[in-house]
Amino acid sequence: MTVRPSADPPATLAEDVLILTSDLGDVVGEGAISSLEYPAARFQTAAQATLGRITVTATSGDEHWVLTFAAPLGQQLEVGSYDVAERVPSNLVAGLDVRGDGGGCSLGFGSFTISAISFEPTGSLAALDAVFDQACEYPDAPALHGTLTYRAPGPSG
Repeated sequence: MTVRPSADPPATLAEDVLILTSDLGDVVGEGAISSLEYPAARFQTAAQATLGRITVTATSGDEHWVLTFAAPLGQQLEVGSYDVAERVPSNLVAGLDVRGDGGGCSLGFGSFTISAISFEPTGSLAALDAVFDQACEYPDAPALHGTLTYRAPGPSG
C-alpha cells in the first residue's frame, strides 16, 4: 500500500460504489433502492478511522449516507462475517450504524460481512468490500440491505 500524499488527491476512484435495497417499512431507506457510484458520488473515510472502527461517507446529489462498521471492543476489523451487530459495539457484539439523509436507528440490529479490508501504513482505510443488513428498533423489523466497495485514492502524479 502507498501512503496518501499531503496534496488533495481525488476523493473517489472508479471502484467506489454503494448499493442499497430497503424493505418496505424500513425507517432508514424508506423502502427505496439506491445506487451511488463514482463519478456522480463522492466517497470519503472519517479521519478517526481505526483498525477496529471505520466510517465511510457517500454523497451524491441530495443523498448523503454514513456507514460505520466496528469490531467487538478490543478487536480489529478483518475479513469475515459479523453475524451479530448492534448500533453500539460491545465486548461481544460488533457495531453497525448506517444513516441516510438524517435518518438512522435509535436501536440498530444486523450483520455484516467483510470480504476485503486493508489499511495504509498510516492507519487510514485503503480498501473495503462489505455487505450488510440493518434493522431498526427490533431485530425482525424491515431492513436495509447494502453493498459497499471503497478504494482510497492513491498518490496523484
